[in-house]
Amino acid sequence: LREKCFPILFPKRTQSDKKLLLISNYISCIIQLFGFIMINNILQLSSQIKKHYNQKLKVHQLSYDESLLLMQVDKNPHIQQKQLAILMQKETPYITRLIDKGVEKGYLMRTPDPEDRRAFLITLNNDAYEILPVISAIEESVLEHFFSKLPSYEKEMLSVIISKLIN
Repeated sequence: LREKCFPILFPKRTQSDKKLLLISNYISCIIQLFGFIMINNILQLSSQIKKHYNQKLKVHQLSYDESLLLMQVDKNPHIQQKQLAILMQKETPYITRLIDKGVEKGYLMRTPDPEDRRAFLITLNNDAYEILPVISAIEESVLEHFFSKLPSYEKEMLSVIISKLIN
């Protein structure tokens, strides 16, 4: 009916148009499938890296997220809890629990923020400065474990590609 009433808006499709549309649909499906496989592979790799990292950190009674928290506080001394949550892309209550664990273990200190009485500044204790080199060594070991099969130019390419995808 649309084609009869509005022939200019809905021109009749030829056989070749139908074939092109079919090929276009197939290509679209292949691209979607490739995207799904790619995302699935990235998630699997991420999960394996995190699992390996956690196994190595377990010896030091640390988790992956606790180690990331310590490294973020090291990079950003006197940071507010809310800012840490944003940097780590985690919910504030979860960051609060991580900080509580860090304080219990003697790695972190909470001090009132002089500019905002409702907030606390998070800083590292001396014990944290002793564990940070261990965390860095574990990080290097895990990366070496997973990426040792790649030649250096592929590692550089992968780094560039990941940076492009993130930014």
